[in-house]
Amino acid sequence: MVHFRPKLVRFTLLVMILLLVSASGYAQTSENYCEPSPALKEELRNADKLGDEGLPYKLSHERRTVMWQDLLKKYPHDFHLQRRYQDERRNGLFYDRDALLTEYRAQ
Repeated sequence: MVHFRPKLVRFTLLVMILLLVSASGYAQTSENYCEPSPALKEELRNADKLGDEGLPYKLSHERRTVMWQDLLKKYPHDFHLQRRYQDERRNGLFYDRDALLTEYRAQ
């Protein structure tokens, strides 16, 4: 019959818990991926103001599309911006879905 030493078992459990806690703490970052960065939030607010200028739809849509493309050059891998740009591109009655997919895949 094998007898375990209580101190050794307790020490082993403590080491295992410390390793698990420190590994999970190390994996967490201070970034919040659920919201855009503060700088991008400001850019998005400015973009929303562009739609309130009272321009005809086609002109407003073209201006917003160009603005989104410029922002994508500045923040190329931002999920929130990608989604807003795609929403803008799909906003018209007729849009080329294949061209949009090709452009997205090329990034």
